[in-house]
Amino acid sequence: MTPRQLKDMREACHILAEHIMRQPTRTNRCDWLKKEFVKLLLQADGIEDLAVEYAKAYPYADIQNPYLAETLKAYDTQEDTL
Repeated sequence: MTPRQLKDMREACHILAEHIMRQPTRTNRCDWLKKEFVKLLLQADGIEDLAVEYAKAYPYADIQNPYLAETLKAYDTQEDTL
């Protein structure tokens, strides 16, 4: 995991947390639950774990060109027919 991947995941978690906090709640229970989710989402060790899992699930996510990412993914999954 590179520092850039960790930074990107941290930014994504903060954006998601901000989105969650902006959503209205109708009960105190929902308000409390919303705050707890945000706390869990913004924990430093949790962000690192998410970054590692994301890198495993999407190994080509850091490639800026979507065409190149799809080409590399297809090349890696291609079966050898020789």
